[in-house]
Amino acid sequence: MSKLRTASICFTDLMEAAKAGHTAFSRSKNNKVYFNVAIWDNDQANQFGQNVSIQLSPKKDTESKALYIGNGTKKDNAIAEKITPEVSTKSFSKSSNSDDLPF
Repeated sequence: MSKLRTASICFTDLMEAAKAGHTAFSRSKNNKVYFNVAIWDNDQANQFGQNVSIQLSPKKDTESKALYIGNGTKKDNAIAEKITPEVSTKSFSKSSNSDDLPF
């Protein structure tokens, strides 16, 4: 059975890590940028009731460290069944320095 997790990721921390060359990021042949994450289901919730942690997952044998980029919560199945995914139509403006990634 599927289990729902909801989370927020800090986009600012994510972009800073990408620009700094964190090894979790890579550019594919189609020029899209991907990043690897580790998602933890924690045994105990933090002070905000969040029990899911998300961190960048660096490649093995590199100097990049795991960097926490977000937190979230586990949802029970009764709540999960009521949630319908929404497709966002928002677009983000591309700033002049948005593609100065090191890869």
